[in-house]
Amino acid sequence: MSENHPLSDIDVHAAPEIDRVNVEPVILLGLSNSEALWVIGLAFAIWVPVAGLVMLLKPSLPLFILLATVGPLASVWLVAKKMAVVKRNRPDLYYVHAMRQWASKKGLRRSRYITHVGEWDVGRRLESRDVSDRRFNFFRR
Repeated sequence: MSENHPLSDIDVHAAPEIDRVNVEPVILLGLSNSEALWVIGLAFAIWVPVAGLVMLLKPSLPLFILLATVGPLASVWLVAKKMAVVKRNRPDLYYVHAMRQWASKKGLRRSRYITHVGEWDVGRRLESRDVSDRRFNFFRR
């Protein structure tokens, strides 16, 4: 019966192992699509006003266009290089967790992680009790 199956000739053990299936692929020097969009948006949000201020001081449209294009491109390239170093040999989304922990330590957000060191407690005593002592008293601790 298995000889007639269309996939019976495939060697399952020779198939390549897929790594990181649930993670966005890297598209720009170590940045994923969503990371690249954030960096590009922030770079333009910073450099266009800076180019506007320079244009107010020295009215030159070519200088404005140069600063408004080269500034974000250089910023994205530098941030992508830095993020590649930060992300190297670390788990997925390491930098997101690190930023959230930093913000919680500074009091900027609530921590959703276990950030204290100590023992776990289940709320029960460990000493053994006599079975006859527990007869009908269900609410006693």
